[in-house]
Amino acid sequence: MSSEDGRVSALGLWYHVAVEPLMLQVLVRPDPVAASLTDSLRKDRLIAASLIVFPNLATACRASSLLRDTPAEVVDVLPRIVLEHAKSMPGMPVDVDLLGSEATGLLIETTGADPTDLEAHVGDIASLLWETPTINGVRFSHDPQDCARLHAIHAQGERAIEWLVV
Repeated sequence: MSSEDGRVSALGLWYHVAVEPLMLQVLVRPDPVAASLTDSLRKDRLIAASLIVFPNLATACRASSLLRDTPAEVVDVLPRIVLEHAKSMPGMPVDVDLLGSEATGLLIETTGADPTDLEAHVGDIASLLWETPTINGVRFSHDPQDCARLHAIHAQGERAIEWLVV
């Protein structure tokens, strides 16, 4: 993706963003082989995940670009339409009906070999996002059930997008 044209891909859709050139690469639809390799490598690691909602796509993209050189293993853009289609799901960290029309989420996941390592990674990510405006703050969950709920929110939204595009 060329960062100079201001296009950002989210769930296979392209958005044009009127901001300074974005230096980011967000892997929205991972290669199945790479995904299975990543899953097998992460099997013995602890996981923390967060769904952080930003006021608009441009802010979410700037935030994701800050995470490029961090221990964040997943940074996935969830446009407003994804949040809308998953709003009634358990684990949704915000009241979607109260969000503005441009609100955009980032699903962020990191791992660690032990609790101390995981907390250090979460701290690294949170410290980079500290000054970035968010709607729901930066909160990570270490609970595997909470992490699974966040992934289910993402999957529900992705299915809704695929249905709308087809």
